[in-house]
Amino acid sequence: MSLVQRRSNGRPTKTQQLHIQSTLREYYERGMSAVFTSNKTKINIKTVCNYFNEWTNELKHIEETDFVIRQHREKERSIINLEYMIHKMYEHLEQIDDEIKNYKKEKKPVPPHLFSSKLQTLCKITDLTQARGAIGIAPAIDFDMNEYAEKKSRKEYPVNTHENVNYYKILNN
Repeated sequence: MSLVQRRSNGRPTKTQQLHIQSTLREYYERGMSAVFTSNKTKINIKTVCNYFNEWTNELKHIEETDFVIRQHREKERSIINLEYMIHKMYEHLEQIDDEIKNYKKEKKPVPPHLFSSKLQTLCKITDLTQARGAIGIAPAIDFDMNEYAEKKSRKEYPVNTHENVNYYKILNN
């Protein structure tokens, strides 16, 4: 029985469908065009296109899902890394505070570099905390851009906000 033989109503049997699928799958996986595959196998071009489109859509869905998962993991990893750096900066701040206390306890003048270092550490903690917050509230790529465009056109979302500008400044520092 050839691939083009059909039942009286024109539809192939389930067995024939499986055989057609396996035959077409070989051509699809080799990157052959639907027209070439149809000519070579003598299977209707619409059938070939339907299977090729189905398999392409399956691959797109898998790749999109994997990308979204990777994006969420990377976001979590970035937040964890920023939290670790914030923790280390607080430890550094505590060391500076301890040194300042020791100088005051011994009634010695506190060196200016300790105040400067404390101020720099506090600024860095603030920057890291803002960056962590910005990453935490940033919409994921799976955020529906069509919905965003609709709301933006209805003025539900501001076009450009001060927070967005600060987010990009923090990430570029």
